[in-house]
Amino acid sequence: MRMLVRIVFTLSLFLAVTGAAQAAPSPADLQKCLNDAGKLEHARRILEVMTLQPTPALVPLEGARFIPANAFFASFFQTPVQGPIINDIDELRFIPFTLSGTSLLIVTKEARSWDAEKSRKVLAVARLQNIRISLLWLETQAPQAALDTLVKESGGQVWLLSDLNRLVFQYVCSA
Repeated sequence: MRMLVRIVFTLSLFLAVTGAAQAAPSPADLQKCLNDAGKLEHARRILEVMTLQPTPALVPLEGARFIPANAFFASFFQTPVQGPIINDIDELRFIPFTLSGTSLLIVTKEARSWDAEKSRKVLAVARLQNIRISLLWLETQAPQAALDTLVKESGGQVWLLSDLNRLVFQYVCSA
């Protein structure tokens, strides 16, 4: 079973990287990284932590080191501000003024109750407070149009689960 999980994980990483338009590792580097069990395990742990619901407060790194989750996500996605992480989309209704000038990251896989009216209201507050909202959508298909529009109009970015696979692979194999 463990070998099957490794094969599926390896294949998904290979497909994510070879399908990417960004600078992918050379075939030799790709094969070398795929054969490194330590790197595959590191990538698996990163993916596991980044997709947990709720998002953990700390992310384990190599050895016995830990980093706050918002700092890890900010460095991983190369975003400038390490703002709070939200797992429930409805929490956006309560954006405090203390978050002015920051970035929010939503890590979720559902937004059933979200609609264009809620997006319009949250976007007005985000613009007033200069808040950038980004989204890590833990599904392979695109999020609802209203949520996608909210994120893009606030100046944030949307990452899909398939993006996350590719980024984790590039992160681990470039180290």
